Amino acid sequence: MRPILSTLVLPVLGVLAMLVSAVLPAPAQAWGLYAHRKTAEVAQANVSPEVQAKIRRLLRAEALLGTHDCPLSSLEDASVWPDCVRRDYWRWGYTAAWHYRTAPICEAYNARENCPGGACVTGQIERAALAGRTPAEWGRESWAISRDFIYPTAFDREDVCSADLPGEAALTQEDIVRGVPIAKRRVQQAGLRIAELLESAFAPDPLPEQER
Repeated sequence: MRPILSTLVLPVLGVLAMLVSAVLPAPAQAWGLYAHRKTAEVAQANVSPEVQAKIRRLLRAEALLGTHDCPLSSLEDASVWPDCVRRDYWRWGYTAAWHYRTAPICEAYNARENCPGGACVTGQIERAALAGRTPAEWGRESWAISRDFIYPTAFDREDVCSADLPGEAALTQEDIVRGVPIAKRRVQQAGLRIAELLESAFAPDPLPEQER
């Protein structure tokens, strides 16, 4: 039975990790490992006991993935696992584009651009056909925060689209303090959304209709 178990568990474990990582607003290098893990912590606290038990049962098959340098023993591990395994490009490189989507702040937001064939974070969530606010709306939120706060604050310029930006940011301690509530809210939103997605992902399939 081991070959059958491996065939089933390997993709499901990978999907779990990709799902948790996909909802996070940026690649781990930008969003930070701490924020990734805190988001997963919020999600873990907001799923039902039944889903928590299913997650634990699934993660017990971690060894079957063979990613010894990238642990996957908790939901927090799952939030950073996709970025960790990308070092093994021959095996996981095809998933790299699933972690983000480029959305130029000086252009109107378009949820379909820069996502060829669904190979971006919002495309992968949509492909999973999971419930909740649409990934396009999540992406628009991040785009608006980048346009209205992050770039103007980082470069001390009200209109960041009128000319080329300098090579270095000009963040002050006051700027960072103003950004903390925004970052906290995004972590909380991402965690609650992951919880909702996990509830849907682990929901039992509908019972088949009886033949009449």
